[in-house]
Amino acid sequence: MHVTVAHSEDIDSSDAIAEVLASCGDEWAAPPRAGLLFAGVDHDFGTLTSAVLDRWPELELVGCSTDGEISSTVGKSQDSVVLALFGSERVGMRVGVGRNIFADPAAAARDAIEAAKEGLDKDIRLCIVVMEGLRVDACAVVETIQAALPSGAVVVGGLAGGGGGWDRTVQTIGREVLEGTVCVLLFAGPLTVSAAAGNGWVPVGSMHRVTKSAGTRLSEIDDHAAVDLYTRYLGGHSLYHPLAVYPKDDGEFFIATSPSVDPDGSVTVLNNVPTGSGVRLADAHADDLIVAAELVSREAAHAFRGLPVDAGLAFSCSGRRILLGSRVGEEIDLLRQSTGLGIPIAGFYSYGEICPLRGQHEARVHNSTLAFVLLGEEELT
Repeated sequence: MHVTVAHSEDIDSSDAIAEVLASCGDEWAAPPRAGLLFAGVDHDFGTLTSAVLDRWPELELVGCSTDGEISSTVGKSQDSVVLALFGSERVGMRVGVGRNIFADPAAAARDAIEAAKEGLDKDIRLCIVVMEGLRVDACAVVETIQAALPSGAVVVGGLAGGGGGWDRTVQTIGREVLEGTVCVLLFAGPLTVSAAAGNGWVPVGSMHRVTKSAGTRLSEIDDHAAVDLYTRYLGGHSLYHPLAVYPKDDGEFFIATSPSVDPDGSVTVLNNVPTGSGVRLADAHADDLIVAAELVSREAAHAFRGLPVDAGLAFSCSGRRILLGSRVGEEIDLLRQSTGLGIPIAGFYSYGEICPLRGQHEARVHNSTLAFVLLGEEELT
């Protein structure tokens, strides 16, 4: 598989996409088949997508707004433009979109997958998801997508960012600039995929059990108001101490951030915490986040065990970017060094990350997490 990643930090959309396209050069003898476009929310996405598709009219293109962009060429930036292009004669690639995600997230997810499946006649190996990042039941979307795909398909991606704001996020498919949608890019055929997720948060205190929850509303822990857990350990609710959620009794956990508490003591979480899950409060420091990034990059690379790697995709939480501060570049450097091959990498800082937990197949929605996926076309035998 041939992959090119180009990145411009120009804040003018026309100039930025012109620089990106110039960086792609004339190396594409045959047109690329698919593309991922990530940019700051203030960019003119109509200008960006039109320029790309004017050059390659048949390109399967999806993208979204971000809270920062990631590439192997620049590293981490904000209010910039990243384009990743994919080409192969053996791997099929198709995009799809589901609309009205607020009204019926599961239906939107099904629509996106069904549209993307059309024309693919090989086994689906990878599904990249970009979706609305605000006030949406992302877990319902991801669960529906996973269920609609073959058991071996890996689902990864991120929730669109709003540049640190909470007013709007943008998704794109083809030339359309949208809000309130889920967009997918499917890869089908001889492709090896390895995904890993880690966060660096350290669970503290005893294990507790969720006894009442529904969607993003967590009502009771140990049959008491959920906020009581925060009060017991911290003296009150805290955005900066998320929950480590153990959905199974295998020691693996994902992070759920809680931005607010209701008058009845329920807390709102940014991703679903199923009833019956174990939970502990979590704490983290920059060193912990860097160690997690190193482990994630090694885990993803180790799974290839000498197989060819063509590209990497990174979806990191906007909260990690804030916590790492001036050390945020270290996270990107670890990803760039993960295979020692200098592979092209593209990604963005998101409002939620999508990736399976270690040892599990089903993708989950995470907060404050780094998800990293490597992909490589299998060699002919």
